Amino acid sequence: MIEAASKKRIVEPMQFMTAAELRAIPPDTTRFILDGMLPGSGTSMLVATAKTGKSTFCHQLGIAVAHGTSFLGRATIQGGVLYITLEEKKEEFQLHLNELGFTDDTPLFMNFSIACKPQDLIESLELAIEARPDTRLIVIDPLFKFVD
Repeated sequence: MIEAASKKRIVEPMQFMTAAELRAIPPDTTRFILDGMLPGSGTSMLVATAKTGKSTFCHQLGIAVAHGTSFLGRATIQGGVLYITLEEKKEEFQLHLNELGFTDDTPLFMNFSIACKPQDLIESLELAIEARPDTRLIVIDPLFKFVD
């Protein structure tokens, strides 16, 4: 019987910061689209079971950001909103947004279907963002249909 040569694993000790090191880091200057809740950079996801009001929540958030009005009692940073909705009918979407104060001048830009190849989705969205540099919020509802 031949015994396998044992290899000694080298494990590095976990690293910790001192209080002084942590305090030396410049404070976070993140700008929030929705004060204290939704950072202006990065990715945030709203996840819940079906028929719990996620789309309604996003409609209201989108209109609030587009108009620069408060949402959930918090200030928003006004700017353009790109809204990709892949399950709603245009007529239903329009009706709900009209109830929320949607006008011809509202900087909310909608897309109801994906007209590019799946491998081009991200680049296509990046180009749309570049074309509208005042964009503050992008909603993709539902995300799984965007990446599926």
